[in-house]
Amino acid sequence: MFSKKKIAIIPIILSLPSNFDLLALKNFLLPILEEEKSNTYSIRYLDDVLRIETDISEKKGVFTSDSIHLERKGNKLIVNAKHKTYDSDQDEMKEEPMALEAYKNPIKEAIYSYVNYNFNEGFHLTDALIQSPFLCKLSVLQKNSILQFLQSKESVLACLEIQNCKSEDFEIPKKCDTYLLVTSKRTCVFISNQKDIFEDISNQKLTHIAKIGRDTIVAEKFECQTELFNDSLFEDLQEILKQVDANRIEKFNDLLFLKNPKKTEAISLIEKGYLKAAAETRALKPRLKQVLVNSFLPMEKKGDFDVTKLKSFLEYIKNEPSTGLLLLQLFEDWKITDEIQYSFLEFLWTLKIENSIHITLWVEDVIASVISEKKKFEKTVSLRKQHIDFLISTQQYERSIPYYEFVIENGLNPDILSLLSDNKIDIVNGEDVEAEHILFIEGIITAKEKIGISSYQEKLMLLKLQPFLSKRWEVVNNDENVSYIEQQVIRLFSEPIFNTNIQENTPQTSMPISTSLYDLVVPPSFGKASGFTSQLSSMIASVDLPDHEKLIEFSETINTHNYPQVLQIITTLSEQLSISVPKCYLGRGEYSESIIGIESTPNYMIIGIDTLSESSAQYLNEQELRFVIATELAHVLFKHTRITSQDVWVGARKKGTNLAEIALIALPIVGSIGTLAGKFTDISRFSKVFNSMEQVNNVIDKGQNALSYGEKIAEKIPSKASEKERTLLASSRLMEISADRVGLLAVKNLESAVCAILKSRKDFENIKEVIKQKDLVAYLSEKDDDGSFKNQELTIRIKTLISFYMDHEPYFK
Repeated sequence: MFSKKKIAIIPIILSLPSNFDLLALKNFLLPILEEEKSNTYSIRYLDDVLRIETDISEKKGVFTSDSIHLERKGNKLIVNAKHKTYDSDQDEMKEEPMALEAYKNPIKEAIYSYVNYNFNEGFHLTDALIQSPFLCKLSVLQKNSILQFLQSKESVLACLEIQNCKSEDFEIPKKCDTYLLVTSKRTCVFISNQKDIFEDISNQKLTHIAKIGRDTIVAEKFECQTELFNDSLFEDLQEILKQVDANRIEKFNDLLFLKNPKKTEAISLIEKGYLKAAAETRALKPRLKQVLVNSFLPMEKKGDFDVTKLKSFLEYIKNEPSTGLLLLQLFEDWKITDEIQYSFLEFLWTLKIENSIHITLWVEDVIASVISEKKKFEKTVSLRKQHIDFLISTQQYERSIPYYEFVIENGLNPDILSLLSDNKIDIVNGEDVEAEHILFIEGIITAKEKIGISSYQEKLMLLKLQPFLSKRWEVVNNDENVSYIEQQVIRLFSEPIFNTNIQENTPQTSMPISTSLYDLVVPPSFGKASGFTSQLSSMIASVDLPDHEKLIEFSETINTHNYPQVLQIITTLSEQLSISVPKCYLGRGEYSESIIGIESTPNYMIIGIDTLSESSAQYLNEQELRFVIATELAHVLFKHTRITSQDVWVGARKKGTNLAEIALIALPIVGSIGTLAGKFTDISRFSKVFNSMEQVNNVIDKGQNALSYGEKIAEKIPSKASEKERTLLASSRLMEISADRVGLLAVKNLESAVCAILKSRKDFENIKEVIKQKDLVAYLSEKDDDGSFKNQELTIRIKTLISFYMDHEPYFK
């Protein structure tokens, strides 16, 4: 018989989850025992008792082993450990109890871990794999104590050491370890001692006060200090502590996300956390986060997205109408940059997404955020187009209209450079307008028609942008809303012009007062860019004009006896423009076809005799004459230049002459010019200006600051041209446009204005013949042998006039 010496055994008591199975523990330990390669071991299960003996050995008849005895009693597991020694010679058994806390044995650790792991919730969201900084080092027994304390479906989020605790509600032993325990449902103080204590302080508002050294945590009836080096963790937890429901799990996983873990296991754990939050709250956002977290972790500067990881997300979009709003909230929680969000959006656009309308709110927010970072509108056009294309693709026509309108209002005015192009641009067929601009307008027309809204104003826009295209004016002409103004534009291209009787005896018309006239007719880009006029004026001021006193000796004046009607027109227009009535002289011979205004002391005009003779091809009827005179007086009013006739400028350019020759052309002399040309100073530098004018077209109002384009303009003009010469090129055209607008306001008739412009050209006989046999568009479409358009400047001038006419309808009714 064995003789036994009974020794007291100090047990460890572990709390068990309700689903714990001792037999399952046996099966769990078997492979571990094999792996440990013990010399021998035994494991026996009987009646809720599991006996494990390891390290069994024998030496000279003495057998030794370590024994772990596990007995289940209700929801407790009583664990004893002892070292056994059996002397076979003496037939004596000795059993020495072992302190389990100090007993280092892998089997013991496996038992503890298995018990804790079998709790369904607990520490699963702060698994060691993620190396959570919010979980301080706890013993297995402390973890088991916490697990016993947790309620059903309650999980540990954080457990941080605290010091120097004080409470009005409960006593804190002097020698103990204290922790702030944050779970998915509560905030507690965990007092770890011989008997663990948990005090719920969820109903107290905790405030973190930063200090040098340890920070302080203060509540209504509780106060403590943080442990060294973990104060920032308490600060991170502030938002989570404010939550008192299951939403804590989502917020905590957001916090873990922001730590940007790179381990696959850690990312998987965050996924699990969001899934748990979704299950407990039945909320959609944590579920969406669970779906997307694997695509955004680890977080890089720009997302590298994999469609295989997004299958669940694409299904989510398909079935959930609130996806867009949820994405807005999700990316705000994750602090995802606009750059990465836009990268994600671009990736999604490469996929065929069913019901992508569901992400509209997020799409609009991302594009708006990216646009706000751009300083210049033109850099945002492609983004705005992407936005509109998305709305159209999802059939959100009504929603797209305000965005179309914004782009059209702010972005369809190309800058001055758009017209500083060569003469091979086919303006007649609309090639001077960027195709994208046309697409925007055609897009809004389609969108409005889809929902039954009138698109007449947009059709007018297309007519203004491409007035020479028959498809533009035919659409407007067939619309029930077509007005008198549009009909007059259409008439230019659909009916014969040059009916000299059509405008005779038309009543005199009034114009806006001179103080508001400048703002009305001068393009904003020119009116605000005072440098244009000042530089040009300084250049022309270097010319010594003919002596006015000597000029009178060789000139025939226009007066009440010879041309009273002409004088009346000049007088009336001068009064309307609030300028003094200039002296008027008849131009004869080679200079009989022009009307020229000259700014001098005093101002004077030259009226070519042919423009007043009914037998001449250049004859101007009353309205045409009024238009040309008004344009010349406008030049004088605006102090554009001393020699301002468009006819003179163009003639000089074509001949390649210098400014001295221009002044001579303007002389209203009857016979030989003799020696009356006057003196000209430093005129050689001006010849390059007119030779290089062939390189550019007229510049029209495009709503931009012209001066900001000096360097770019230079690229389109010979490099030898000076900055002043570049300024002259742009200014002269802007001046002509302003004066044309004044002329149109004077006659209020578009056809009269266009006819007057055509009759003022040297090749009018050819113009008339081409228009008679074909039409105006055919003439404007004529090309030189090198493929450039012969009449580009005229085309731009007429187009600009049409645009002004349509934009200011009240002045022309």
